[in-house]
Amino acid sequence: MKNDNASPMAYCEYDAQIANSMPYYREFLAQILDIVQQRGLAEGEWLDLGCGTGSLAALAHGRFPQARFTLADPSENMLKLAGEKLAGLDADYLCAGSEELPAFPGRFQVITAVQCHHYLRPEGREKAVQTAFVSLKDGGIFLYFENVVPEEEALLEFELRRWARYRVEHGFPADGVEDFLARCGVNYFPISVPAHLDLLRRTGFRHTRVFWQSYLQAGIYAIK
Repeated sequence: MKNDNASPMAYCEYDAQIANSMPYYREFLAQILDIVQQRGLAEGEWLDLGCGTGSLAALAHGRFPQARFTLADPSENMLKLAGEKLAGLDADYLCAGSEELPAFPGRFQVITAVQCHHYLRPEGREKAVQTAFVSLKDGGIFLYFENVVPEEEALLEFELRRWARYRVEHGFPADGVEDFLARCGVNYFPISVPAHLDLLRRTGFRHTRVFWQSYLQAGIYAIK
């Protein structure tokens, strides 16, 4: 089955597998909605980068029905599934990676990116963050989750194996652990939390915060 996406999961099986692959994945989405609500941005324009099958947008629309969504993803098949999931929702769909999108100066109040920018190499990541910054209104928020690496490189294999054990305990085959470990730095390119914060500050964001960290995932927001 062709994945047509950067994850190791086939696009048509993504929704069924993601929570078994990613610890606390559903809570990631809940935390994003909570922060947007607290920030008072429930009625603005919202850009979801790497939208996948549209799960975040579907939840957000249910909670913030006045928000206007633009969904972007480099996978045509993911976007097709998102369109089916969000049938009837007036939204824009863009088939492009975050590093490929043009800027939309000052258009969005909320920009999200859930588990997608760690697939970008450094230059692509910087371009994606810069585009997000330019595309936000002043006071807008860039809110994302990504895979990260420990600040101490010696702990990386330990943490990867802990994550791999979670996956096996949730139905992934034990004989696939070594392949899973080998993906880091080859198929995706995570950076440390301090490196994330440094990039956001260099880009021009006024405020940054790490609001979540577990296993090898972190949730970060930045305010323009």
